[in-house]
Amino acid sequence: MKARKRKKESNKSSIDDEKEIKEDTFDFSEDTETHDNASYKDFKGNDHSDTEESQSNLNENLIQDDDPLMAASFAAPKSDLKIADTPTTTKLRNDRKVCSCHWKFWANIEKSKLDIEQKKLEFDQKKFEWQLEKEEAELELKEKELKQQFELRKLELEKEERLEKEKIKLQLEQEERLKKYEIEINWMSMKRKLENLHIDYLKAKVWSRESNVNQDQQVVAGEQSIATSASEQEYRSVNFWVNDGFDTSVGESGLQQCVSEPALTEAPEITYMDIEKLEDEDVGCSHFASNTTLGFVERPQPFPAYPEELIVSTQDIQPPKLQSHGIGTNTCVSCLAFERRKLEVEHQKLQLEQKKFEWQQEKEGAELELKKRELENQFELKSLELAKEERMEKTKLQLEHKERIKKYEMKMKLDHFKRSSGLYNPHN
Repeated sequence: MKARKRKKESNKSSIDDEKEIKEDTFDFSEDTETHDNASYKDFKGNDHSDTEESQSNLNENLIQDDDPLMAASFAAPKSDLKIADTPTTTKLRNDRKVCSCHWKFWANIEKSKLDIEQKKLEFDQKKFEWQLEKEEAELELKEKELKQQFELRKLELEKEERLEKEKIKLQLEQEERLKKYEIEINWMSMKRKLENLHIDYLKAKVWSRESNVNQDQQVVAGEQSIATSASEQEYRSVNFWVNDGFDTSVGESGLQQCVSEPALTEAPEITYMDIEKLEDEDVGCSHFASNTTLGFVERPQPFPAYPEELIVSTQDIQPPKLQSHGIGTNTCVSCLAFERRKLEVEHQKLQLEQKKFEWQQEKEGAELELKKRELENQFELKSLELAKEERMEKTKLQLEHKERIKKYEMKMKLDHFKRSSGLYNPHN
């Protein structure tokens, strides 16, 4: 019961003191400096015992004014003795009022400081948000630039690929045309050679028959055996040369001079005696004398001489150099087969080259596709790295902002605790 009464009395005294402080604040605002100095001097001039009592009373009153709950919970026990109104008590009351006014003044100042700091924090937060938006806009611009560069590079690669393909196609067409042209030229040359061979063969045959007819007309009655043997030898030698070893150079020789008359006659028949004579003799190219006409014996001719156009010297006609065993009768056919085989081999070579080129083209196309994929992968990796860096920067900034807010909250809590405990000193 006594404790409750003491609490009630202390609450009443605190309420009365607050009313008195409110009334005295107006007087304090009029003449603060003089009153503060005088009260401070009077407070210093008191005894040590008075100061201890005044300090205890001030602490109790400060606790009651600061927080009524704290005052109720930590109420100092009052003695039953009542102090009379003396000059010392009045001074103590005045000192208490001055201290409370000082405390309120400093509290207002600290409150204004806190308001200013809060405004600064809000401004910093707005600045931080604006900076984040700016960085996001810059990152978007960078991403757009990278995409544009990638698309431009892609277009350039496609353009280069198309140009390379067109160049390769043109080169292939040019090579095919050149090869066709070479094949046509070779075929035409072969055809001309065969035609020349056929013409020379016909000319030689006509010339041999005409020479046989002319020899028959020049035979003398007394020298029939000699003329027949010479004509037979000449006929045999010409036959051997035409059938087995004829060359294209004969077409350019003097045989063209003897084909002036198209009249053809059959060769004379060879008897059994003539064949035996020919077997005994060496038949070959040695029958063509260097200083005599073909198949004629140098002796006085009873008949009139032939014109110079029909006479062919052996110097103009040179037989080809044959091997010892001779050449077969099917040389033209074998040459044609050989040339045809050569053409087939060349055609196969062309096909192989074309296949190689197609394989190389496919390989280059695959390499280009791989390069394109690598570029796309690099672009995606760069974009992912940029996004990762952006996220890291954002999280870093957010963490820094949270740390600042936590520090500010801790500071505010500490200040509040100091104020509540009475250990707050704004000068510190």
